[in-house]
Amino acid sequence: MILRIFEKHASTTEAKLQVKRARLKYDIPKLYRRASTTLFERERGGGVVQRGAGETGIEAEKRHILREIKIIDAKIDRLKILRGNQRAARRRQNLLTVALVGYTNSGKSTLLKNLTSKKNVFVADKLFATLDPRLGSLWLPKIQKKVLLADTIGFIEKLPPDLIAAFRATLEEVREADLLLHIFDASDDRKEIRRKQKVVKEILIDLKADRNPQILVANKIDLADHAGENSIKISAVTGAGFAKLRAEIEKKISQ
Repeated sequence: MILRIFEKHASTTEAKLQVKRARLKYDIPKLYRRASTTLFERERGGGVVQRGAGETGIEAEKRHILREIKIIDAKIDRLKILRGNQRAARRRQNLLTVALVGYTNSGKSTLLKNLTSKKNVFVADKLFATLDPRLGSLWLPKIQKKVLLADTIGFIEKLPPDLIAAFRATLEEVREADLLLHIFDASDDRKEIRRKQKVVKEILIDLKADRNPQILVANKIDLADHAGENSIKISAVTGAGFAKLRAEIEKKISQ
């Protein structure tokens, strides 16, 4: 199901390659399950069983899939180098990056669109509406500095390791960010908020980004009667709390 959602939302070359790679990795075990089912049905029906020929066919198909994965990996590596060069260029310009992280459908894309000058951001009340990092600029008037806000793929509990690996190049924006905004949906009940925050923290640890400076941001306060403690309370839709969020970003960036 997750793969089908990813395939539907992949729009850029890199996202399509990453999803295709994950699909191919997912298909390899299915070769053996399909062959085992066919073998069982033939044995049960009294048919002639030729194990060797079937296994040879499976191995040939597996080698073909692995060759495709190798080709995709080479293309993703080239895109990874390009992305690294872009980050290096931003560093040379002393342009800092603030990455938006959080559980899927927490409102990160809406925040990017309404807090920055990035107006062509796809926003939807869906799982994994964002598969690629999208960048927008944010002017911080008190310190007279512009920073980049990077929207990234939403996290989810028990995300398959192959999918995390496939999107690792994209998630490097998180690991390399100067500041993280951990966005959570304040309209969830308290138990769900804690569960999702725990998932995000675990994935940040896996990405080795858990030590990056962070601001906890409670989004969708217009839909909530509670927002959690130690968080900046905002509504990405109405703009409530934006001034306080900017001020906190300025404070962290200055530090």
